Amino acid sequence: MVTTSRYLEAPQRLRAYVRAHETSLVVLATLIGTVGGLVVAAMSIAVEGLHVAFFNLEWGDRLSSQFRIEMLRPRSRGVSGTSGTCGLEDPGRQPGPAPTV
Repeated sequence: MVTTSRYLEAPQRLRAYVRAHETSLVVLATLIGTVGGLVVAAMSIAVEGLHVAFFNLEWGDRLSSQFRIEMLRPRSRGVSGTSGTCGLEDPGRQPGPAPTV
């Protein structure tokens, strides 16, 4: 029987098997816990990589243990050859009030 539910459901035979055998419930819980743990580990690695990229930290350094934090320090020259501005600033422009439209 095909249901038109908007939720994702497991096949009927699989649901019946899990209900009939208690060990399959333990195996299913172990599988769900393992997948959840892998997702959390991947998120942790991604956050560590973003901290390295945005704050120029070393791998393993904690952001909260830093005495001083400078965001987006240029690590090298940008695409256009400028240091961190990527060609968005005019080097000859003097700082002053913003132009009016």
